[in-house]
Amino acid sequence: MENIEYVIVDGGEQLITTLGLEDIVIVDTKDTVMDAHKDNVQDVNKIVKKIKDDERSEFKLHREVYRSWGSGSARREFLHVEDMALGALFVLVLDRKIYESNTKPMISHINVGSNIEICIADLARLISDVTGYQGQILFDSSKSDGAPRKLMSSAYQ
Repeated sequence: MENIEYVIVDGGEQLITTLGLEDIVIVDTKDTVMDAHKDNVQDVNKIVKKIKDDERSEFKLHREVYRSWGSGSARREFLHVEDMALGALFVLVLDRKIYESNTKPMISHINVGSNIEICIADLARLISDVTGYQGQILFDSSKSDGAPRKLMSSAYQ
């Protein structure tokens, strides 16, 4: 390696080798490989702007793929932490007779839920839309879905 000086290589998931190069930076991502002289690295935003201005598909599309375990058909319920806190406060101020009529001795837990469920595939698409992710979303049916449904029974009587 006597011919190589000041070379930075960020190989991500693959090996990148160089020979006879000096003062360069190489960055490998899932979307692109960039190499530049160390004095030009600060100009990378100019390349990105040119790709955007030229309306190249690479600016919008990514080779990145998100692989989710299971088929995506499993359904889950989510609850925001503030809603959980409100549920806990509700129980704390609940009239004792009402509390006792809805619980049993030694079985006094109370389920707090949203009663709204979403399948994992729809959730992945929703997160993709919200975050602007435009890569592929694939589901690996060789991996377990887990329980088909996880929906709390949180009915108040």
